[in-house]
This record gives sequence, C-alpha cells and structure tokens, in this order.
Amino acid sequence: MSVHESTTLPQTLAARLKLAREAAGLNQIQLAEMVGISQTAISWLEVGKTLRTGFIAEIAKALCVDPLWLALGDGSAPDPVAARDNQLRHDAEKWESLYRNEHATCTRLLDTVTGLRSEIAALKAKGESL
Repeated sequence: MSVHESTTLPQTLAARLKLAREAAGLNQIQLAEMVGISQTAISWLEVGKTLRTGFIAEIAKALCVDPLWLALGDGSAPDPVAARDNQLRHDAEKWESLYRNEHATCTRLLDTVTGLRSEIAALKAKGESL
C-alpha cells in the first residue's frame, strides 16, 4: 500500500519518518548520509527513542516531504515519486564526484609515468653518449 492509499496517516514522528523513508525507497544508512547524521540517529527517531531533532528540515528535504507534516503531522503527506527522484539525483551526484576524483587520479598517474619515461630515455641517451 502506498502512502497515498493509506486511510490513516501516522500519528508520531517515528511512524511518519519510517513511512516517508520507506516510501522514498531508502534505508536508514542512505537517509543518514543524505542528511549528514548517523544511522543510529535515524534509527532512534524511527523507534521513538528520540522524540525530536534539529535536523527535521534536512530530513524532510531528503525525503521530499513537508517539514510540518514530518514534525507535527500537519500539511501534505509524502510524494514517493518525488522522494525517489531526489534519491536518484543524490546517487548520480555521488557517482559523478567519484568519477571526477578517479579521473583526476588517473590523469596524475599517467603524467607521472610519462615523465618517468622521458627521464629514463634521457638517461639512456646520456649513457650511450659517454
């Protein structure tokens, strides 16, 4: 059953957070990474061990939900399509960053190898002329 098919919406932050996270297709680790907090913090919120957080706005943004809905149950229920799009965008940004970093590393290595080859060739030429 999707969020929009539910007849009753969750009454606690814990239940709303879990509902929105699952609707977004995220696990706790993924959400924590997107928000910049620990997986344990997400877990404690979902089980009700922690009743509030200073990261409501960030969590709501990561899940593409109304912060008022997440915090208090007021406002619009989550849109799972928007949340999934946000997750895909986040993943694409991570892959792009990884690619850029790896590309830069490979370029530096190739430059080093090219420089070493030039030095070896120069040393060989110098040795042959002696």
